[in-house]
Amino acid sequence: MDAYGQQPSTSMSFMAEDDTWGSDRDTSSHTLLPPTSSQATDSYIFNATKNVPALDPLTRSLPSQRASNETTIPAWHHSSSGNESAFDDTFTYVISRSKDSSIYDDEDLFTDMHSSYLRHSNQSRISMTDEDNIVSQYIQPPSSPKLVHRRPTESNTPVFERQGLRRQRTIMSDSGDSFDMISAYGSDQDSLFKYDDDPFRSHKPKWSAAGLASTVSSPSRPKHLTDKHVLPADYHSATLAGGQMDDFLETDREWDETTLKLHQYWSLRGTLNVSVLILIVLCVLMLFMGYPVLHEASQQKLRDTLKTPVDDQPRSLSGLRTSLIDPDTPLEARTSKNSYTNKTMKLVFSDEFNQDGRSFYPGEDPFWEAENLHYWQTENYEWYHPSAITTANGSLVITLSQHPLHNLFFRGGMLTSWNKFCFTGGKLEARLILPGRNNVSGLWPAVWTMGNLGRAGYGASTEGLWPYSYDSCDVGTLPNQTYLASQGGGPLAAETTGRYVEDFGPYLSYLPGQRLSRCTCLDSTEHPGPRHEDGTWVGRSAPEIDLIEALGNNGEGEHGQTSMSLQVAPFDAAYNVTDPSGLIATNGSTHASKLNDYTGAVFQQAVSAKVNTSDSAYTLTDHQFDTYAFEYNPGTSKDSYIKWFISNEEVFRIEAHALGPNKATEIGARPIPEEPMYLIMNLGISQSFNWINWDVLSEDWNNDPSNYRMLIDYVRVYQDEDKISEDSISCSPSKFPTAEYIEKHMEAYTNPLLTSWVEAPERGGYNHTFPPNVLLGQCK
Repeated sequence: MDAYGQQPSTSMSFMAEDDTWGSDRDTSSHTLLPPTSSQATDSYIFNATKNVPALDPLTRSLPSQRASNETTIPAWHHSSSGNESAFDDTFTYVISRSKDSSIYDDEDLFTDMHSSYLRHSNQSRISMTDEDNIVSQYIQPPSSPKLVHRRPTESNTPVFERQGLRRQRTIMSDSGDSFDMISAYGSDQDSLFKYDDDPFRSHKPKWSAAGLASTVSSPSRPKHLTDKHVLPADYHSATLAGGQMDDFLETDREWDETTLKLHQYWSLRGTLNVSVLILIVLCVLMLFMGYPVLHEASQQKLRDTLKTPVDDQPRSLSGLRTSLIDPDTPLEARTSKNSYTNKTMKLVFSDEFNQDGRSFYPGEDPFWEAENLHYWQTENYEWYHPSAITTANGSLVITLSQHPLHNLFFRGGMLTSWNKFCFTGGKLEARLILPGRNNVSGLWPAVWTMGNLGRAGYGASTEGLWPYSYDSCDVGTLPNQTYLASQGGGPLAAETTGRYVEDFGPYLSYLPGQRLSRCTCLDSTEHPGPRHEDGTWVGRSAPEIDLIEALGNNGEGEHGQTSMSLQVAPFDAAYNVTDPSGLIATNGSTHASKLNDYTGAVFQQAVSAKVNTSDSAYTLTDHQFDTYAFEYNPGTSKDSYIKWFISNEEVFRIEAHALGPNKATEIGARPIPEEPMYLIMNLGISQSFNWINWDVLSEDWNNDPSNYRMLIDYVRVYQDEDKISEDSISCSPSKFPTAEYIEKHMEAYTNPLLTSWVEAPERGGYNHTFPPNVLLGQCK
């Protein structure tokens, strides 16, 4: 009896592959008989007549006695799983006809498999009651570890995974690729058993050898048993025999149980991979989280500086004056006379620029800020940058130089008091020296003012507001100053009296219409106010008054000139003022003046005079300062006007009736600007202003890069003593508020890259609409 209390079997039985272990299917024994001559060519009949000692299933040990004469069956190679544990190590058993022969003896094996002692009956099938009960007399381990005899696999030969080496008691499915230990024959003639009733008899045996699960493909098979050198296809297809599996698994266990040191967890490639992933994550976080936070912080800082000086001032700077009046302004200069009423005017703002080394980057000065932009509206050749502006020797210095910047060849400067200091009505006076020479053209120095609702250089903010000064609800507020075609079109003067037909056609105006007009629908939330007594909105805009726009005239004996002007919209027919008697150019003892022949084009009507400047008042002539001023009283009354002065002499005057209603274009009066006006001083260069004498300018720049500078000794603002109020020197007075509207649309006022109020962002626009206009049928 064996260790399980069972009698050893006296025959070797196998279960057919398509049977299930322990099934009730009928199995017949096969008996080993001496051959007869008639049996030599018949089908093999396999009978076992010897008692075969059994292998101990627990210890896998072989009985110590083995009789060589008991070995009477042909050579056989079989692997058993012992007690059938699915993960027991593999044992290889070799059944040989003599104790000295083995499965690795090619010639003997070939002879044994074709021996006449093997017979097969078609009426019987190979069976085995207990796979572990194998004739131990005929079992011996291989003398030395060897691989299964096989040839290298082809490229398309499937292989099995390593877990297939751990034998499980699983019957392999009927697959021609299933692996067994007798399937190493290349043809039916080499097969050990033949089954006439099996259509796949030459591709598979009818019984299963241990070694692989049924779902695992077999390794390639040798075509000839005479192949002496058998190589595995790869690591996974190696079949280990006997104790080799123990060594293999033991090595694997040792590796699994090994504790790696810290440096063994890392490699250069792994470190680089992790570093790149971390960098990508940080970049994404910076793009979608860091940048918005930084942008908002910078914008908030910018907004904090965009306040009127009466409300706030930079707290981070010390040593700066806090009052609107510069303490360095002489006492005798703190009053003036109104040229129209002869009333006393008092100084309300001044800057003497006596402190050298000042700079005007954003947030550095309570009243001024230097712009950093390209003034594309007038096709300037320079980039305005804060580095071009400073103070030296008691003057503000703005330098135009050949300094490439942002793909432009020149660097200039523009200083403004936008949203910091504004005034309504009064007198602006500046003492300065013009750049260059009086008889060389090309430079564009200017001192001017604009309504606070439009920021110079910021195209989105000025669209539909500049250069309007208008408070009527009529066709003058519509695009092109014309009615819609569905409304009948017209007026005729607006469609036919344009002066530059070759360039713009016969139309008078290309303006988009007044954005904040009196025609705005009453329920609109996009108007800054205020309202008239009848409930309609007050027309709002960004008008422009130019103190000077100077130019030289080329040639010996020529004088420099300056244009002193008011920019107007909507336009009179052919850009000619309604009442020319309201324009007066006066000839003083030094400064001759005349009305300017240029009166405007499709984007502006210019009401101006050209006045001769002092030949000595240039940096490259006698370097003498001259004084320029304008005085104005806002409105449309008979007392409303603008006057210009050079060296305290009046040289040009515009009276309000000159801009009265125009029947031809069907528009109302254009008031002398009532908006709060801020100050602008700049030095640039542009072909659109006058002809540029490049030869002389280049030579002067080569001699001294700082030759072209505008020097401003001071800027002062006076107002009638009885009209001075908090509103009169505010950028957001109660009758013409701007603060809330600017805050609501801060992006349009702080991003110079936005060139339009209505265009889409991809076209550089602010992507907003004009408020609805009652004349266009847009009100509810």
